[in-house]
Amino acid sequence: MHNEIYIVYLGRKGSGLNLTYSLFDELAENGFEIESTILNSNNSGIENKGERKTKVFRFNRIFIISFIQSLYFAFRFVYSIESKVGAVVIFPMSSPLDIFLSILLKMRKISTFRFIHEAKSHLGESWPDPLSTKILIGTATHLVTLSSFVQNQLLKQFERTSIKVQHPVFHSPPNFNPNLIKEEKLVLFCGRIKKYKGIPTLLKAWQGLEGKGYTLRICGEGKIPEIKTLASLEIDNRWLTEIELHSELMRAEIIVFPYLEASQSGLIPIAISKRKKIVITPVGGLIEQVGNYENVFVSLDTTYESLRFAINEAMQKNLGPKVEISENFYDSKYFSAMFSYLK
Repeated sequence: MHNEIYIVYLGRKGSGLNLTYSLFDELAENGFEIESTILNSNNSGIENKGERKTKVFRFNRIFIISFIQSLYFAFRFVYSIESKVGAVVIFPMSSPLDIFLSILLKMRKISTFRFIHEAKSHLGESWPDPLSTKILIGTATHLVTLSSFVQNQLLKQFERTSIKVQHPVFHSPPNFNPNLIKEEKLVLFCGRIKKYKGIPTLLKAWQGLEGKGYTLRICGEGKIPEIKTLASLEIDNRWLTEIELHSELMRAEIIVFPYLEASQSGLIPIAISKRKKIVITPVGGLIEQVGNYENVFVSLDTTYESLRFAINEAMQKNLGPKVEISENFYDSKYFSAMFSYLK
């Protein structure tokens, strides 16, 4: 095995931190020695880092200053590890702050694993931009993907092969008690509000579902389009904490993913693990993620009519029989495909 493994995640918030912790835990459980996990001090949730050999680099909150700091960090980091034979650096999720670091690591011929969550930016997204994507992909020794959809994108657009792993189930926070939450007749969208997430389509679909006894709840940070007031619509337009996120998922009967584009979703494995009804559109890697899960309802396309039909179908059907999630939908070793490359 490699003598030194470093996991670097310099993002500020989002699922990258959970992915980093899941990766660390699985590698450690399977006998890999992680030298350190390096994080951005501005990442929300970092206070729950636990015993994961975490080193925190303190970046300024002003991006231009933090980017200059990242240059210093890159030189210092590479200098500290270039003499260590067999050192490897893993980037679970890309950040603008590690672009220069990835270039420097390639120049020094230090092995890197780069998780690519999308080979092309989604509709309305500014990151990663095409140039950054090209740099991040071009400088990585190994690429890692979370879906066959992205794997095929990389092969087609960049002629790069990749290691496909399974998206882990992000566990509930330690102080979260699901037994205290009662399920309600809620159809839930939860996550960042972005153009590619299809919120206008969802809202239009919902206008034909009033009177079914359900409430549509939209939770997340971002710009929500102006809509007429509906009695059966709730909006919580802000960033949710981990406990709030898991609470919302537990409360809801149906979780809806009305995406216009997608590579994969970190919430789908959580929703399946909580045995929720799931409504998805047939885009990107979403169908691959749900596998043979019995309680999934797939719309015919991304139109509001098809989405409305799928949601209505989910409302009318009871949950399928309880199945052991780990045996039927997810390998207990999410990242096992990487193991042979790390030895």
